[in-house]
Amino acid sequence: MNKRKLLIITLCVLLLVLLTLAVVFRPVLADPVSEANAANFGTLLTDLVNAKDSPDPGDQHNIETDLNAIRAVDRKDYQVAKSIADNWRKIFLDPDYKMYIHQGGDTAPEIADAGIPDSRSHAIVILGFELKNGQMQPELMARCDAAAALARTLPETIIVCSGGATGVNNPQGNTEAGLMKGYLVENCGIDATRIFTDDAAMTTAENALNTLKILQQQKAHSMTIVTSDYHQRWGQADYNAVAAIYNKLHKYDVQIIGNYSCAYEPAAEIYRTGWRIAAWQIAGILELPDEVIQAMPSPFGKKPAQPEPAPESAAAETESGAPDYSIAANWAYYESESEKFADVFLVCPTVDMKDEYNMSLDDEKTMANFLGALNMERGIYDAEARMFSPYYRQGAMKIYSLDPDEREQYLQLAYEDVSAAFSWYLDNENNGRPLIIAGFSQGADMCYRLLQEYFGSEILQRRLVAVYAIGWPCTGELVSEYPQIVPAASEDDVGTVISFECEAPELSGSFIMPEGIRAYSINPLNWRTDGTPADKSLNSGACFTDYSANITKEEAGLCGCYIDTERGALKVTDVDPADYPALISVLPDGSYHIYDYQFFYRNLQQNVQTRLNAWMEKSAEDLANAA
Repeated sequence: MNKRKLLIITLCVLLLVLLTLAVVFRPVLADPVSEANAANFGTLLTDLVNAKDSPDPGDQHNIETDLNAIRAVDRKDYQVAKSIADNWRKIFLDPDYKMYIHQGGDTAPEIADAGIPDSRSHAIVILGFELKNGQMQPELMARCDAAAALARTLPETIIVCSGGATGVNNPQGNTEAGLMKGYLVENCGIDATRIFTDDAAMTTAENALNTLKILQQQKAHSMTIVTSDYHQRWGQADYNAVAAIYNKLHKYDVQIIGNYSCAYEPAAEIYRTGWRIAAWQIAGILELPDEVIQAMPSPFGKKPAQPEPAPESAAAETESGAPDYSIAANWAYYESESEKFADVFLVCPTVDMKDEYNMSLDDEKTMANFLGALNMERGIYDAEARMFSPYYRQGAMKIYSLDPDEREQYLQLAYEDVSAAFSWYLDNENNGRPLIIAGFSQGADMCYRLLQEYFGSEILQRRLVAVYAIGWPCTGELVSEYPQIVPAASEDDVGTVISFECEAPELSGSFIMPEGIRAYSINPLNWRTDGTPADKSLNSGACFTDYSANITKEEAGLCGCYIDTERGALKVTDVDPADYPALISVLPDGSYHIYDYQFFYRNLQQNVQTRLNAWMEKSAEDLANAA
């Protein structure tokens, strides 16, 4: 089995990377619970999640029923289960549970009523955070600052830092624990003799287990966890579960008393639903079978709202005349029921050839052409991804004969629709899923606009697999003005823009790629950004498709290509312009614009899978380290 299939199968089964986090805990704790109780623990964790999602007295009754079922099988398992359930009810379900947030300053006066003992038998435990280029990120420094304030307030306590050599580009092998200790001593003035470190842990479960070993060595029986506020409850849930199993196996009891956090915006929106992540991670700590974990509530939450069936008008509008994207008929694709693990938001190219400025959504023939044009592209993207594509009032071909300033008003109207559809998709469907944005020609132009408006957010950037903005230039002006627009530099970098526009070698320009332009492009055969030619033998297959998504002709090795380093155009070799005419009146002979993705169909299809694999690998590492 090749690497792509292995990754897809593994990570889809494990629900993106979150079940990976559960599974990697398994070698840490030997025989945490009996096999006979596995399904009962799965039911308990499901009911704990349900009780948080929709608090109801009946859910509390279900929890007690689950505990009784576990006790009937194994009383030692029951003690573990009761500790997990009691802790969950305290931190997630008790409306009076108080979170203590560091307010700045050298001490932590706000912690006065938390009941934390000022004693060497109590430990301040700082949860780590992934290193970047071998150094602490600001969030980890903020956690250390909060811990230092708490340590000054409770001068008799010990401090535990846990975390190994995380992150990429860390040639010195710096560890989270080592850097945290150095920061506490050098920047915060904390006595080094109070600080104990575990430099080996690479997961949350290993952090917890190694911390408990240190606490047992130091004869400490309680701890206060210090982390980011969004991570506090879920970190406590994980640590408490490990502590309950540790007590079962080693007869050493450690209690979590109080909490202390720094206020920090989560790097990924899914972290806001930490109770669901915690339940999955606890399932991994308990070594529950995959089928039990898969039956638990998804960390992505409940089924989102669906567009309503269409009313009488097939293109129902809002009062402003814009499409209403809560109406299913205003979506060419809306594949919410698919089990595929990623999403593609696909924007249609120009299909309206009528004498108008913006496409009417009431014209059945143009709408059919709209769907057909999307069908011609979808096979590049849809192997592992749900498809979402809105009908929108795109600019008609007529606008491209206008002065660019005059043209912009019609493109802006088109983009207002695309933006509204994308906003609906984010609010109702994405839920933290990996996302590809794709578009050809005018659709590519709309992709750049989406990047400008939405992807200044780090939260969205983390979800972005790639942007395939083909057939519209990624200009230097765009890249310099919008840091979130990053041209692709290799075949597997993620969150980047894949862009090119095809021409015959002798063509000097078109209205899409005029003379004097400088665009960032990448060669879809050798994935280089310089002028290195790619031989046609690298072309896995040019595919010519029809409006029903059928491949009507396929030819491997049809053409080679190279990048014109002056303008950034992709020069296509080994084909005759007479055999591949421009077909659009505003384009000159030698423009291969309408063949941009068809010439390199199979290579693009393969690249989508390569970038999905790269995104999954990176995200699995990011989530494991951040948790």
